[in-house]
Amino acid sequence: MSGGPAQPAGEAARRARPGLGARLSVALASGLFLLAALEIGARLYLGDRMLTGLPVGAPKEACAQYDPDLGWANKPNVRTRVEAPRFEYSVAINSRGLRDREHPYEKPDGVFRIALLGDSIAWGWGVDDGLSFADLVEERLGPEVEVINLGVPGYGTDQQLWVLEHEARRYDPDLVLLCFLLNDIEGNGNLQSSDMPKPRYERGPDGAWRLANHPVPRTDLAATRELSFQQWLWTHSGLYQALRPADSQRELVAGAEGALSPPSPAGGGRRSADGTRANALAAEQAQIAALCAELTDDEAVTRWLLGRIRASCDELGVPLVAFSVAHHHDRHLYSPNFPHAPLSGGDPTTELTRRLAEAGRELGFRTFSVDRAMFAETEAGVTLTCGDGHLNERGNEVVAERIVEELRPLLPPR
Repeated sequence: MSGGPAQPAGEAARRARPGLGARLSVALASGLFLLAALEIGARLYLGDRMLTGLPVGAPKEACAQYDPDLGWANKPNVRTRVEAPRFEYSVAINSRGLRDREHPYEKPDGVFRIALLGDSIAWGWGVDDGLSFADLVEERLGPEVEVINLGVPGYGTDQQLWVLEHEARRYDPDLVLLCFLLNDIEGNGNLQSSDMPKPRYERGPDGAWRLANHPVPRTDLAATRELSFQQWLWTHSGLYQALRPADSQRELVAGAEGALSPPSPAGGGRRSADGTRANALAAEQAQIAALCAELTDDEAVTRWLLGRIRASCDELGVPLVAFSVAHHHDRHLYSPNFPHAPLSGGDPTTELTRRLAEAGRELGFRTFSVDRAMFAETEAGVTLTCGDGHLNERGNEVVAERIVEELRPLLPPR
């Protein structure tokens, strides 16, 4: 039986071995299969911690949507990670647009509900979910207490009034807690906040206050921009989220001191002869005092808004309790490197807290101060800011401790 010419064994082996291109294809396919398997494993490992959405820049891009009544509102069902120059944090918005766990409108039996009104400080700007003072207060007051966090970044007292009258009341609260900031006063007089249009109360010809710029003109809150490769990975890859450290609190605190410290005057850190820094601080305090005076001015919109909030609480049959937090002013309360005006008898209470207390006495609602507690921390060298004037983890803890002290006596006996 005849056959073809015999071939050397080495040549047959070479022909049987795949070429370079085939080997590269196999390696590439294997690598892609491994990455896919790792990605699936990472997503299973993260579960609900898997963050999606736009993870960079101002929270409004990921967490806010247009609202015709308020200008903007929290965007429901968002899970994302916000990244800023000095810090980053995880955000989850529930199905009703609150940065909170799910709460049914119907109050469970035996539960005492606190409706929290506020802006970015109450919302928890700068800290992960579960670390805002709203979350900490609910945890420390026990399972019989629910804190419904109705805070939205950028809201003024006028928008908080709308939230109270149209949303907070649906939760059947037993107490309304108002977190008041100095920039609330500025926002109450403007038709815009952080480049976003909003409604505003204005006096009509008859002297009555009326809502203007309502409904609010539509605006696109999501900025159009290209994501860097790192940002794209945050949006799409569970593997990247699982491997990259999520907590940058140490970097955050390290950068906070320099961010809030006043610029060094000429002369190697020595004060200039004309006291430039002291003059700037005095000018700032004068501006603060002028704004705070609106809290006790019967002709000012902020005073009227506080009275309307108190009246709405009366209609609900619940008490109103208010407090203020320093933010981009009176920085000695949250940064130990920032100078403060001479303290009157060692009292660190700010002008805002004093005026809010005066308004509370005149309008009939309760107030308390977190100033002394914050100042005690900064005197000990503790920084309470996340780097841009908002509270860091420790700052939220200090505020939560004071709220618990004030509210616990108001709870019904267990």
